[in-house]
This record gives sequence, structure tokens and C-alpha cells, in this order.
Amino acid sequence: MAAKIRCLVSKNKRRYQEGGFDLDLSYIRPNIIAMGFPAEKLEGVFRNHIDDVVRFMETKHKDHYKIYNLCNERYYNASRFNNRVACYPFVDHQPPCLATMLPFCEDVHQWLSQDARNVVAIHCKAGKGRTGVMICAYLLYVGDFTRADEALEYYGQQRTVDMNGVTIPSQRRYVAYFSHLLRNNVHYSVVPMVLRSIELENPPVLDKAVFSPYFVVSSEGRPLFKSCPYDAVRSRNRITMVLSVPLHVEGDVRVDLYHKSNRLHKKERLFHFWFNTFFLSPKEASTTPLGGRSDGAWRGATVKPDAERGRTLFAGDDGFSQACESAGHDDVFELHLSVFELDQLKYKSQKIYPDNFKVCVTLVSCAGSRQPNSPSGMNLEGTTGQKLRLRRRRFRRRHERIDDNVHAFGVSSAEARAAWTFGIFRLADMLLQGRDLLKQAGTIVKVSCLYSMRIPCLLLLVSRERRSQQ
Repeated sequence: MAAKIRCLVSKNKRRYQEGGFDLDLSYIRPNIIAMGFPAEKLEGVFRNHIDDVVRFMETKHKDHYKIYNLCNERYYNASRFNNRVACYPFVDHQPPCLATMLPFCEDVHQWLSQDARNVVAIHCKAGKGRTGVMICAYLLYVGDFTRADEALEYYGQQRTVDMNGVTIPSQRRYVAYFSHLLRNNVHYSVVPMVLRSIELENPPVLDKAVFSPYFVVSSEGRPLFKSCPYDAVRSRNRITMVLSVPLHVEGDVRVDLYHKSNRLHKKERLFHFWFNTFFLSPKEASTTPLGGRSDGAWRGATVKPDAERGRTLFAGDDGFSQACESAGHDDVFELHLSVFELDQLKYKSQKIYPDNFKVCVTLVSCAGSRQPNSPSGMNLEGTTGQKLRLRRRRFRRRHERIDDNVHAFGVSSAEARAAWTFGIFRLADMLLQGRDLLKQAGTIVKVSCLYSMRIPCLLLLVSRERRSQQ
């Protein structure tokens, strides 16, 4: 029964079923293993149990194996694998930080070079997406492949039965980024740029709802900017969301696009995508040796943008369409992503996105001093202190208001008032949580009415409780 459950969980991945083992594990190369997370307890029933993985490693590659854990959401005791465990964690369904890909490859290469019998076992949670990104990066690093699409195709053949290895567009894009660095023998560095606008060409059509998009920009796991819900600037088959004051970004950047039809409806994330500003830089990349292999100039190399015609980065070589353009006195770049290059596309099965739907992100090379972010949105960088002060002020006012009302009901003791105030806070939170339940039941509750009525309602509860105790 457990074996059937594990086969269902592993889905399209190839399993190792030899010598009494039945593991979600595949040999990509004789010395490179991709596998699922070595789990314990109940999770070990439907994933690789850590005891079985230890037994496999000790049987097949005793004293010559090293484990690479890519999960950022879970760990295990490294002593189970004789402390030969290295961690390069990043978030599931997302690309790795570009700066960590080279150290990972160097670490793997160092271990495999020590002894011809050495092997590496690389895993994330499912052992497919994140694992595939890093394995493809290493195959490119050692020169087994020179093109990202070739490495991705080979990994798909070895790891899955249907060729669907690394499927998330941003993960594939970062494999192409790494391939570009190796092919051109350039050194990666963080390049600051300015985000000017996001444009939706041929936007999706949502049934019974006005499409009101807004976006959130984040980097290194922290939000940088949140725009206001746009009743956007619309023209024929086009929605443009312009930042009145540009936003400075650098390195790995994530953009999430949301939709919220009105205030009572919950926001919906339609999709997100990642890109790296280094590959949109107008400055020519340095030629510091990066390791790996280079075949000279590549047609997808980072170039100085031409005012007359755009240059496509990675287009043709790996199927990604990122165009760079220049206009006026600034170096202006446009990152174009088709509907097939967006991550976790919501309503994809309902076909609300036209085939020619496209996202265009306009960036400008960073020149001059840093400017403040757009007042039309919410700048989340550098405002923590101000937000904290506002929260404290609101909390203090709320506490004083409730304390005064409780005192008016005859609760004179300071300790009793503190107890009642704390109880009212808890009841207020419960009442606000009940709003969501009412909305799910189809009842429309206005937030403003709820906020204005909650104190009298709670004080009525206080009064009834006091009368019942007398």
C-alpha cells in the first residue's frame, strides 16, 4: 500500500527500483543523483524515508557520497549522512539567487574531483524543479552542455518519463542566465536600475469583474513597493501602470501582479515572474574569468542598447524574449514576457489569457542619486520605523478609548479594567475574523460599519456579563 502511495506522489518522476529499493531517485549522471526529500515519521510513508535513503547510500556509495539540500522550509539531522550535507536553500517554485549558483557548482565540482568514486545526491522537496535548476547549472559549468535548453532537455529525459523536468519559466530563465555568464566568460555583479512602468498588452478578460490590476515589487525576500489598485490608464488592448517617481531595483527582482475588482472582494494573485537586472545593464559586462567554458561571443550577450533597434537577450538561444531598447538621453530597456513565460498563472485552464497576452516592464539605467519612491503607491523600503510609530499610536488610542468606556460602566479597579480591556481586544479580533465567514456565506458586510459598531456591541457584552455576575 505504501509503495502505491509513493508512486502516486512521485507522479511523472523516474524511480529507482532495483536491489530491493523503491525510491524517488534518478541517476542524471553516474555520479549525479536527483532525489526527493529524505523524510521521517508520517511523511516518510509517501516520500523517501530517510532510513531507506541512508541504507541506499551506505550500500551503493559508502564513504563516497555527499548530500546537497536545496530546501529552505525543512531540514534533517546531518549526522544521519555522516555530516556530509551541504545546504544551498531557496524557496520552492522560485529561482535561486544568481550569486549562489557558482559557489554551488564549485562545491560540487570540488567533491567529485577528489575521488572518481565520489557521487553527489541533490534534492529539494519533490526533487524536480529546484533540483533540476542546480543540476543543469552544474552540467553547464563543467561543459557537458553549452546551451541552457540542451541541459534542461537532458535533465527532463533523465528525471521524468514525460520530459517535464524544470517547468517553471523563471527557473528556466535563470538557467539561461547562468549559461550566458559561462558562454561569454563574464563576471556577475549587481547592477542598479530604475523601474518606470509595467504594461499589459491584450490583458485577460475576467467574467463579471472589472480588471483592476496592481503590482508588488520585491527583492531578497522583502517587499520594496506596492502600487495602488489601478483603475489603470487604458487604451485599446493595453493597460499601463506608470510609477510617477521611479523605483530603484537591483539584482534578483520579483514582480507579482494582483487583481481586486472592489473593496469587498479578496485580492487575487494572477501571476508573478523573476528577472535579474545584470542582464539588462547597458554597460558591457567585464571579462573576469568565471570558470566553466566559453566559445567566444554569443549573439545573446549583454550589449549597449541601440537607439534604432532593440537587441534581444537570450531570444533564439533559449527561447526567452527580453528586449533592450534606448530612447532619448537615458538607456531604456523593455523586458517582454509572453503568457508562457509567467509563473503560476491563475485561471490558466479557463483560457482567459489571449495567446498574444504580454507583459512589458520598462526599466532605465540608474544614473544620479537615489530618488524617493512613488507617492502613488506604498514604499515599503525604509519606512519600518514610521509604520511602527503609527501602529503604537493607534494601539494606544484604541486602548485608551476602550479603557474609558469600561470605566464608565463602573469597573473602577485598574487590574479589572486591564482584564476587561484585554478581553475586549480578543473579542474584537474574533469579530473581525467572523467578517470573513459572513462574506463566505454570501452576506455583504461593510468594513466601516463593522469598525464603528464593534465597540458598542462589545460594551453591551461587558454589561450583560457584569449583570449576570451580580
